[in-house]
Amino acid sequence: MLLSETRKARVEKIIEEKMASGNYPVADLTLFDSVKNLDIPGDKKLKLSIEYTYDEYIDYLKQIKELLTEHKQKEFQRTLRNMDIIDNQALEQEDSFLIALSIQVTGDRKFAITEMIKNYGNELDREKFLKFHDLILKGTTSYDKLGFRDRNTKFVGTWAPNEEEPTISYFPIDCRDVPKATDLFMNFYNIHINDLSKDYVEFVRPIVYHGLIAALQLFNDGNTRYGRLFQHVELWGMLSQYDDTKTELPILYATRQYIPHRNEYRKLIQDIVTKKDDEAWKEWISFNLKRLQDGMYKAEEDLKQITKRR
Repeated sequence: MLLSETRKARVEKIIEEKMASGNYPVADLTLFDSVKNLDIPGDKKLKLSIEYTYDEYIDYLKQIKELLTEHKQKEFQRTLRNMDIIDNQALEQEDSFLIALSIQVTGDRKFAITEMIKNYGNELDREKFLKFHDLILKGTTSYDKLGFRDRNTKFVGTWAPNEEEPTISYFPIDCRDVPKATDLFMNFYNIHINDLSKDYVEFVRPIVYHGLIAALQLFNDGNTRYGRLFQHVELWGMLSQYDDTKTELPILYATRQYIPHRNEYRKLIQDIVTKKDDEAWKEWISFNLKRLQDGMYKAEEDLKQITKRR
């Protein structure tokens, strides 16, 4: 056995033993209970933030339609999409140049966002849920880590090369519960397809989907990447259900805006797992709304630069 394989086996044994010890928080199925009765309208501050974000989105969309021709609008949307594909991988230390090269060589035919947009409005099943995830990892250093997680060798935290043991924030859901958690997520998603009957769901529900995927860690790798993409596609789908807000592709992304706030981003995901209460979810929603707002401000600045160069 090679030394690297010996070390890998030792590392996995340490992680499995620590998870089994019961001394660390572990994500579990009660996360789904924590989102069922989330009271958004009752929180005035959060309610105002959602309304402000929606108003900003409408103004941002109006600027796009007023400043760009229909052809240029489509180019702008494709550019935003491609930039987010790069940013989503770069946030996890993937090589931006190689991701950009992959976009250039393959076009948009093999990217998860393309397939997810095609599927929007249809029910999600296990095969599709896995397919979209695995497409995100295609062409990355994590491509050998496809599929649902079937071992308890993953933790959320840090392990420096010179440290004997890891610093653990929490453990993802037990791998034995991954199938059940996947079914619960798909059920939660499917019963709400095209349902805008509750106040503020256009922004809240996609952010909740993002949080659940990131916190549960159902896959071997790429969980937060998938959560972010899921959020952006769902926002686009929900906001495009009104005639005056339809766009061919999403125009609102927040991935680049997470980069300066990486530590807070991770901490809020941890809080969802460890606290499992309204406050943790509201902090998570508020944080993501701010990043979405930042994304719009940056895109508006880019839009101004484009129109200046005509």
